[in-house]
Amino acid sequence: MQCWGRVRKASMGHSLSLYHKSAKIECSHSISGYNVILWYKQSNNRELMLLGYMVGTSAIPEAGFDIEGDASAGGTSTLTIKQLTPNSSAVYYCAASLHSASDLPLCSTKTSFPGVL
Repeated sequence: MQCWGRVRKASMGHSLSLYHKSAKIECSHSISGYNVILWYKQSNNRELMLLGYMVGTSAIPEAGFDIEGDASAGGTSTLTIKQLTPNSSAVYYCAASLHSASDLPLCSTKTSFPGVL
C-alpha cells in the first residue's frame, strides 16, 4: 500500500539562466510506521519514472539525482535534480510506503526493456 506524501512546490521556471543549476523538492508525510519514500517524475502526461527511493535514512537515487533526509513519519525527504535541462520540466511526485520486508536485507534490481526508457 502506498500513500502520496505532501510535496512542497518547487518553482523551476523556464529561464535559460536556470539550466545547468540544481533544484530541490521536499516531501513529508505523517503516516506512522511508513518509512519509505519513493520519488517519481512524469513528463508530458506519460508514465511515471522512478527517480529513486529512501528507506529510513538510506537513499538509492538514480543517476542525475540525490535523495537525502528521513523517510519516516514527520521527517522530510529531499530530491535534488543535479543539473536542470529542458527535460527537467515535469511533474514530480513522492509516495510514502510501508517497508514490507523489514526483516530482510535491503536489495534492489532494475529491469530494462529494449526501446523503453
